[in-house]
Amino acid sequence: MKKPKLPRQTWARSPATKVKESKKSYHRQKKVSWEKEIIPQSRFRYCPLCSAELVQKKVDLHQRLVCPVCGYVYYNNPFPACAVILEKDKKILLCQRKYPPYPEGWTLPSGFLEADETPQQCAIREAKEETNLDIAVDNLFGVYAAGDDPRTKVTLIVFKGRIISGSLEPGDDAKAVGFFAPTEIPQNIAFRAHRQVLREFYALKNITLSI
Repeated sequence: MKKPKLPRQTWARSPATKVKESKKSYHRQKKVSWEKEIIPQSRFRYCPLCSAELVQKKVDLHQRLVCPVCGYVYYNNPFPACAVILEKDKKILLCQRKYPPYPEGWTLPSGFLEADETPQQCAIREAKEETNLDIAVDNLFGVYAAGDDPRTKVTLIVFKGRIISGSLEPGDDAKAVGFFAPTEIPQNIAFRAHRQVLREFYALKNITLSI
C-alpha cells in the first residue's frame, strides 16, 4: 500500500511572527495569523509510526485517533505547566507575554514542564527565565484545568514561592515584568486559569479583584 504523503507541518512559532491584536477580549479571538504556525494536537491526521491515516475509534470509553494499520493510539492528554505566586511589599509579580498566544497579556511566571524536571524545578526555572529572579518554592497553591490555550490542553500546577536574589528584568519571552498591588493588576490577564489563581489568592486575603 502506498503511504500517504505527509503534509509539511511547523511545530514551533517563529519569534519574528507578527500578530495584529484584536481589540476584543483575548478569549474571543478567532482567526489570527499564528494559528497557521501552531498545529493543535486535535488536527493530527497521520500515524507517527507508519504514516497511515488515523481514524476515530472508541478506546477506554473515549473517542480517540487510532491507526488502523499498526494499532497506534493517540491519547490527547493535557500538557503539564507550572506557575508561581511571588509577592513583594504586598504586590504580586506578573509577566507580560511577548509572543502568541495572547501577546501583551499578563500572567504569573509560568511555562511548560520539561521531561527531566520536577514541577518545583519548572517553577524555579521559569521564574528565572522570565524575570531574572532566583526563587524558592514553598508550597503548592492549587492545580487548575486550563482550556483556553489554542495550542493544547493544559494542567496548570501553581506554587507559592519567595524571592531569594536577582535583579528584576524581563527575559526573552517577556515583554515586561512588574509587581502590582491588587488595585493595579491589569485587566488583560492572558489565560483564564491565571485569572482564577489571582482571584483565589486575593480572596484568601478578603480582597476582591475587578478582573
